[in-house]
Amino acid sequence: MKVKALVLGLILVILTFPISADADDYVSHPGNIPLFDEFKTPQLSPGESGAFGFSIDNRYDNEMTNVLLTAGIYACGSPYFYKQIRDVDNPPKIDNEGVEKVFDLQSIDNETLVYVNFTISSSHDTTQGTYFVRFQLTFRYNNTDFIMRSRGYFTNYQWDNATAGADDADPGKVDIEFLGVDGIIPDSSFKVWEPIPIWPLYVCIIPITVMLCILAVLFYCQEEYNMFPWLDQGFKYWSGKLHQSWRLFKHRFRKA
Repeated sequence: MKVKALVLGLILVILTFPISADADDYVSHPGNIPLFDEFKTPQLSPGESGAFGFSIDNRYDNEMTNVLLTAGIYACGSPYFYKQIRDVDNPPKIDNEGVEKVFDLQSIDNETLVYVNFTISSSHDTTQGTYFVRFQLTFRYNNTDFIMRSRGYFTNYQWDNATAGADDADPGKVDIEFLGVDGIIPDSSFKVWEPIPIWPLYVCIIPITVMLCILAVLFYCQEEYNMFPWLDQGFKYWSGKLHQSWRLFKHRFRKA
């Protein structure tokens, strides 16, 4: 009797492994993982605040419970530098609390969208550049706990090894087992940048446009009615000067 019970127990354990593996594959499949979408990211001048928002879609067949989302600003970059957020002076804050915040989303029903919104605030001394935001999502599905992270949680070394060592069986061709997660979700970003003032452009363009319009009218009147002979004489004089300067320039260029 003991032998039969032992054999039955071993059979149940063996049958459990593929079922668990199939469940993990289902949860980790890129076509099934929660979809982060509808991103609305701000572009701020230093000292301004703006709304940051996105949606999360539960694409599984059942409810996700104990859902915790961590959003964190982790780096800043521009064409001239790239810094980790700890090296950035006066970094932006999430809801005026810090560079990272945890949101308790509780539960998300299957095929249901939830919206996450928070405020990004900057100071007048905030370093200008593009700020990168990473996400971590933990939840419970079918009595199993899962964790998913975005690219910003991994070093270049970790990411390169996870992608180079992946095979076709790995979800999204990323070795998530090497990274210690159950799925990869997207990063995002926003900008803190002082826009280039437009008024100098108008200061230059408007006078030049007015001057060209006046000259066009004067030349038309001279051509049609010979009203401004001095204009014709001046045009011929400066045309000759320009032609002479051009010939002199070409002569010196050939000698050189």
